[in-house]
Amino acid sequence: MIIDKGIALPFSSNVSYLMKVLKLNYIIMTFAMISITSTTYGQEVIFEEAAERKNGTELFAVVNPTNQETSLFFKTNRKIKGFHLDKNFRVLTSLDGELSSEIDFPQQIGHTYSHGVLSLFFASSYYHTFEVLSYDYESKKVTNQIIELPLKNEQFAGSVSHNGKLYLFSAMKSSSTLKMYIFDNNKNYETRTYKFTDEDFGPDSQRFSSVLRKDQLTFIASNIPGSLSIASRKNKIYCYNNSIVITFDNQVSRTTMMTVDLTTLEADFTVYPQDATKCNELYSRSNSYIYNGFLYQVVYCAEKMVFKISNLEAGEKVKEFSVTENDEIEFKNGEIVQLDGGAIYSDGEREFSKTKQFLRKVIQKNGIVSAYQVPSGIIVTLGGVIEKSFASAAGPSGPGFPPPVNFGPSGTFTKSITFKSLLNASTFEHEKDGQISENNLERIEKYKNELGDEAKTLSGAILNEVIFGYGNSCIYGYYHRKNDRYILVRFDQP
Repeated sequence: MIIDKGIALPFSSNVSYLMKVLKLNYIIMTFAMISITSTTYGQEVIFEEAAERKNGTELFAVVNPTNQETSLFFKTNRKIKGFHLDKNFRVLTSLDGELSSEIDFPQQIGHTYSHGVLSLFFASSYYHTFEVLSYDYESKKVTNQIIELPLKNEQFAGSVSHNGKLYLFSAMKSSSTLKMYIFDNNKNYETRTYKFTDEDFGPDSQRFSSVLRKDQLTFIASNIPGSLSIASRKNKIYCYNNSIVITFDNQVSRTTMMTVDLTTLEADFTVYPQDATKCNELYSRSNSYIYNGFLYQVVYCAEKMVFKISNLEAGEKVKEFSVTENDEIEFKNGEIVQLDGGAIYSDGEREFSKTKQFLRKVIQKNGIVSAYQVPSGIIVTLGGVIEKSFASAAGPSGPGFPPPVNFGPSGTFTKSITFKSLLNASTFEHEKDGQISENNLERIEKYKNELGDEAKTLSGAILNEVIFGYGNSCIYGYYHRKNDRYILVRFDQP
């Protein structure tokens, strides 16, 4: 239900593409495009650039799907250099910008784009003050603007850029009221307020504000396979079919979904129950994932697992799989695999054959489900993940950033137990004899493992890793230590 329409006030420019926020430490790049080199496994080296090390550099990558042009921004302290690249990754122009000193610890939260002007949005530590840095590629100018938002009694919940606009969400404190701020290309914004009862949000009368305080909204990109860490998030945000969809899995027994129509800006609130396991919810785990208009839900307990798929447009269940602790998982392809740690910190890989072992290990973690389509069908990953922290400045991070397969946010790595299921892309029947092909993130992991020691630090770490989506491809970047080069490699899904 919409309570008020808000007031239009000035703000920034329009963007029509997917943006990923990616961390890049210790380098500034000098672009010098070389010829594209083909390699094995359907991958191409599209950049190999001289790089100068410098502490505290972040990279923001923005891809415009309408013309396949890419913008890369390198932020060192408050200075941000922007490169505008054509679809062949040749530099069209570069511009230098600098953030003012009016906001402390600026955090990049999104962008807008229109008519050759790309604007990056930075928020202060408490999200009350925003600075917009606009890169005008046609006039070759960079401008700054400070915006104060009236976030009184509100807490920042997350943001996403979609179809040329930036959508920022905040939760009214101690309530189940959600506000959406919409920024367009004319430096204006408007607001919408959506109010629901506490009972709508869950049987325990939990509120939006309390749930979002624990876990902000995580953006799920449709053109990049979801990492285990991203799939484990409880509050997710998706963009498709001219809608923004937010899912909450704070209740084991249900997935709560809010869908905002971006034409009317009206919102629907729907509850999708999880199937019953007859287990105590305290010892159960559940989660959900949206892919290509279908909702994938799973609930685990020590005695049973139920996995189902629903068509969101039709509002009906299309397939369900279940297994008890004493039965074999007939809908899996391959073995149950436990991974301890990431590419740097790893205790090894183990395989399990018994369902009972799998279920007991999953309920000690955050339950996950994710889906991604490859030529052979839909690959669904099921299992559990737990994240561990470590001190590092080398890992990728950022809201909505899909990191490599076994990485969580910067400073964490994951311990997981999972199996994969291959489903027919039309009927969702299990393809028992089908072969699981690698997705792009898994191919990137293989590429990383095959890099020689000269590319890594003495401890075996790869510096300055970045990943962003480009159409149906993934682009992976890293710093080659010995050659002082920064390399971008494109991985096309076979």
